[in-house]
Amino acid sequence: MSLQGSPYVIKMLDYELRECENMLYVVMEKGDIDLATFLKTRRTEIDFSFIKYHWNEMLRCVKVIHDRKIVHSDLKPANFLLVKGTLKLIDFGIAAGIPNDMTAAIKESQMGTLSYMAPEVLQQENVDGKFKIPLKADVWSLGCILYNMVFGRLPFSMKNQIAKISAILNPNHAVDFSGCRDPLLVDVLKVSSENIRSPNGGLLFLFLFIA
Repeated sequence: MSLQGSPYVIKMLDYELRECENMLYVVMEKGDIDLATFLKTRRTEIDFSFIKYHWNEMLRCVKVIHDRKIVHSDLKPANFLLVKGTLKLIDFGIAAGIPNDMTAAIKESQMGTLSYMAPEVLQQENVDGKFKIPLKADVWSLGCILYNMVFGRLPFSMKNQIAKISAILNPNHAVDFSGCRDPLLVDVLKVSSENIRSPNGGLLFLFLFIA
C-alpha cells in the first residue's frame, strides 16, 4: 500500500475479499474521464498548453512508482484517469517491483498493450522461463502516449500485428515527426524512444520541454 498516499495514484477506498466466491471487490475513488476517452472525444480541446501540462502530470505519476522501483508495464492513455483536474495512474494489474539487487522486474510472461510496448520487452530473451522488464520500458510507453497527444495517432499504427512488432523492433524504422514545429517537443519524443539510453521517469522529468 506504499502508493496509497500519493496524489498521482488512484486511491483505494475499501475492499472486501469474498472467499466463497473467490472474488476480491475493490472500491476506488471516482474519476471523471480517462485520457484515452478525452483524446477521442475532445480532440479540439487539445492544444500545446494541454499537452505540456498533462505530459508534466504523467511524468509525476510515473516518477512516483519509479522512485519505488515499480514498473507499471501497461502505460497507455486508458490508464491515466482525470480526477477533479488531477491526472492519476490506475490499473496496476501487471505492475511489478524490481528486487533490490536487480535493475529490472522479473515476470513470468510478456504482457502489455502492443502499441505501447517497448522493443526490449518484445525482444527480451527468455531466461529460466522468465522475462526482465526495466523501468525504461515505461518511458517508451510514455513517448507513445505523448506522440498520440501531439499527432492524434500512434507512432506504430499498423493494423497487422506482425508488421507492428517488426516496426517497433526495427531501430531504423522512421517515425514521422513532420508537422510538429516545436524542436523541444520533438527532442522529448526522440529521447523517449531511444532504446539504449532511455531514462526513467524521474530523469525524463528534468527535460526542458516541461520547464
